[in-house]
Amino acid sequence: MALVLAVANQKGGVGKSTTAVNLAATFTAQYGLRTLVIDMDGQCNATAALMGMDWQPTHTIKDVLWEPMAIADVMVPTRHDPRLSVVAGSPELSYFEKSIEPHVWDDIVQEARATLLNGLPDEVDVVILDTPPTLGLWLNTALGASDAALVVCWPDSFSLSGMTQVLETIAHIRDSANSGLGLAGLLVNNVRTGVREHDGYLTLFRTQFPDLMLEPPVLQRTVFSEAQRLAVPVQWMSDRAAPEVRRWYGQIAGSILERCGVTAPAVESTAADSGGLGPEASVGRVPRARAGV
Repeated sequence: MALVLAVANQKGGVGKSTTAVNLAATFTAQYGLRTLVIDMDGQCNATAALMGMDWQPTHTIKDVLWEPMAIADVMVPTRHDPRLSVVAGSPELSYFEKSIEPHVWDDIVQEARATLLNGLPDEVDVVILDTPPTLGLWLNTALGASDAALVVCWPDSFSLSGMTQVLETIAHIRDSANSGLGLAGLLVNNVRTGVREHDGYLTLFRTQFPDLMLEPPVLQRTVFSEAQRLAVPVQWMSDRAAPEVRRWYGQIAGSILERCGVTAPAVESTAADSGGLGPEASVGRVPRARAGV
């Protein structure tokens, strides 16, 4: 069975899609894992970041949720690496959510894992669900289908205060629909070094959530904007800042696999800048265990 991760935060603009895409690329290129990104955000940013703004998918996540079609019939390999695939997002999700009565939400969330992962190929090792920036139905549905949630935030007061809401939502889903839901960690994104305010918030996050913090925090770099423009994850960028970013994500990915009870394979040595993240060894299938807190 694949490890299923939901990248979550109810606040928009904190880098959830950027994290989902670059983490997926890291699992694929550095750890040799066959990875699938499922875009559940109506803005479809993860889809655009992997496939380009002009790409027109034949099928989307809407077909999985409404038809329902099997994931294997909807997922499409990316041009970056055939081991990295995507299920395209759909702007219609935002409209559909408004038409679904709240009293049936619990039923949808209860059935989320079977619905979303129906027909998932056996060879997929990791599934990453990119979620919308709300505490609504589709975030709850993604959490209902996941083994663990990765919370992404910025070093600011809104993210710090919003952590309570995110953790309460995760706890609610764990109690009501998915008892195996764990926490993969907290990733602080878009940090500016030498800025006193950012340093202060990093200290607060580390103090208040010491067991959740993933290291290192992801620093602000222009390579992320360039990667989005080109629809190429940083893993495959030639920018001079890319090796540094690849090392960050390599460390973060390894920590997530360890926290989720997965025996992490060794890092591949195909990229010249990937050294130092793990011992040299062959990469094989990864047995999955349910994620813990």
